[in-house]
Amino acid sequence: MIALQTDSLINGFVKRSKDILRDNLVGVYLHGSLAMGCFNPQKSDIDLIIVIDRHLSDSDKKAFMEMTVEYNALGPAKGIEMSIVLREVCKPFIYPTPYELHFSAGHLDWYRNDPDDYIRRMNGTDKDLAAHFTIINKRGRCLYGAQIQDMFAEVPSGDYMDSIWYDIEGAAEEITKYPMYLTLNLARVLAYKKEGLVLSKKEGGEWALEHMPAEYHSLITDAMCEYSKGADIAYDDVLAKRYAEYVLTKLTYLIRQAVAADEKRICELYVEMLQTIYCKEEVEGYKTGELDKFWAGDEKRIFVAEDENVIGFLSVEVYHENEDYIYLNDFAVTEDYRNKGIGSALLKTAEAYAREINTPKLCLHVEKTNLSAMRFYEKAGYAVYRDDGHRFLMNKELSSN
Repeated sequence: MIALQTDSLINGFVKRSKDILRDNLVGVYLHGSLAMGCFNPQKSDIDLIIVIDRHLSDSDKKAFMEMTVEYNALGPAKGIEMSIVLREVCKPFIYPTPYELHFSAGHLDWYRNDPDDYIRRMNGTDKDLAAHFTIINKRGRCLYGAQIQDMFAEVPSGDYMDSIWYDIEGAAEEITKYPMYLTLNLARVLAYKKEGLVLSKKEGGEWALEHMPAEYHSLITDAMCEYSKGADIAYDDVLAKRYAEYVLTKLTYLIRQAVAADEKRICELYVEMLQTIYCKEEVEGYKTGELDKFWAGDEKRIFVAEDENVIGFLSVEVYHENEDYIYLNDFAVTEDYRNKGIGSALLKTAEAYAREINTPKLCLHVEKTNLSAMRFYEKAGYAVYRDDGHRFLMNKELSSN
């Protein structure tokens, strides 16, 4: 029944668009959840792009807005979101993309209160259109007019990434306000960054359950349940913020487990680190060191940060003494990339690994004279546990969330 109602609404919208825009209308295109097969009338809107040949007159804008507001009232809970663009910005693609007119339910009061002001001012450029055009190219439906491949150029990956990053860059601060939306959106942005996948929110959640640490699965499952079923979820704000920080870190720099091909670069970074701490003779002994000798083993892991080349690494080892804990062994970021959050990203990856293997404590030693390192670890939640003479032993107990 819902599908029939939605189809009827869309068909009516297209017919009225043709009546208002006449020979200026080039095509009407569907994107978003309805095009990708995960539409939920309680959580989704109907996403449309209308392409025209010539600039719209104010009278045509007024007529089109009146029609859109009428159909918005008949639509799903979140209504209709539409943008009208000129054919000339679609192929070749222009970014940021200019638009002639835009509407979403959030703008309804503005239009009702002052329609003339709305029509005069609701135009400009919109970074979101790069994402919308990408969805149209990959998953969209032509409802009327020129075929998609004839109308839309491929959106450059850099423009698409900038567009979707623009939507989630404040997620660490905003996720507790919009937990479902940002949890799933962060997942699908990461899926694109890592694998080039263009996914719906639902598909983003499914991808995340396969590719993200288990500690976040309850959050992702809750978000998917709210999105698909409209469930009333009490989210864990602490976990949500940690998840947002984790994904944003992954988006900024690729953090991964080291492979054999990284050995030479890790050794170079290790020497850089040693040169700031130890004497020349000790450093010389490591210049020809082998990865297996210093860091490999069943209870060891090396995580690297990559930006075309490896720019940092952190090696960790699991210990089973009086209690299980992970010891942070060697940690280095190349000089040009320091103070850019890479060390924090590596540290969070180690903490995520600790949670994965149910090891609740991390420990490390830091030289007493290394004040910057002390401040770094203290800010990350580590505290001095023991004084070992010229070094402090610091540790962090991970929460159960």
